[in-house]
Amino acid sequence: MGQAHLDWLLQQEKEKQEKLLAQCFGYYLLLLSLQEKPFIPSCPIKQAILVRPEQNQYNEKGSVIANWVELPFAPDSIDLVVLSHVFERIDDTQALLKEINTVLRHDGKLLISGFNPGRLRARNLAKCYHAKAAHLKLCSTVMFILQKEGFEVKEVCHYGFFRIRNKILAKYVSKLCRLFSPGLACGYLIVAEKKVLAPIVAKPDWQKPLLEPEKVRLPTSCRVKDE
Repeated sequence: MGQAHLDWLLQQEKEKQEKLLAQCFGYYLLLLSLQEKPFIPSCPIKQAILVRPEQNQYNEKGSVIANWVELPFAPDSIDLVVLSHVFERIDDTQALLKEINTVLRHDGKLLISGFNPGRLRARNLAKCYHAKAAHLKLCSTVMFILQKEGFEVKEVCHYGFFRIRNKILAKYVSKLCRLFSPGLACGYLIVAEKKVLAPIVAKPDWQKPLLEPEKVRLPTSCRVKDE
């Protein structure tokens, strides 16, 4: 029953995530993941780079192995960063956000997904998803950290309220819950944008190198999607 509910929740997350990512444009998408088989989002940005932490056990070919607080990318080079349930497994979220702020372009986007610790079912599903203890954070807490680290929250999406077989009724109930009781959601998605106070150069320097090789650990092949 737990796995069935988790699959249902992750499917809802995928649908909401792809709808949000359809509004994002650029050239480079950076995906930071701790999962064995991460979900590679489908969006207009086709150059997706998967980055694994140095201590991660899933260091398969096709990913960049690097320290997440010292990402091997040039400043202002990434258009979109996706953090799929990452905040629930790391301690120093502020250091990670500072590094992401450095590599993002001036209008770069950040998408964060997480489980809602205020919902008992979400906490149980998080244990099943991570296969170990997770430090879940409230949506409001994540938003506060983002604003503190120089990001502007653009959109918040709550999903996974009740599992109802009737699709029409499920859609109606979800809409009512999003409007009046978002705290009942099992998961949330946050889209934030990098704030820039300095003057912006109208024409970006597309010729500058993306990777900083001295920060990369083998394997160095980083293209995971090229459609």
